[in-house]
Amino acid sequence: EVCAMKFNALVTTYEFVMNDRSKLSKVEWKYIIIDEAQRMKNRNSRLARDLDRYRCQRRLLLTGTPLQ
Repeated sequence: EVCAMKFNALVTTYEFVMNDRSKLSKVEWKYIIIDEAQRMKNRNSRLARDLDRYRCQRRLLLTGTPLQ
């Protein structure tokens, strides 16, 4: 169970966040590192809205795709 463990950081992908958001959003994170961040280009995207529910001190977005 994710909530019973102590984590300092989460390195994840879009799919993992979407599949386990109910459990992951209960953890108080120090950092969340999100790969494939181009999926958050739109602030109203489902991923962006779901991540707003996460409690964390810092977020780092990673992408190999140029953003315009």
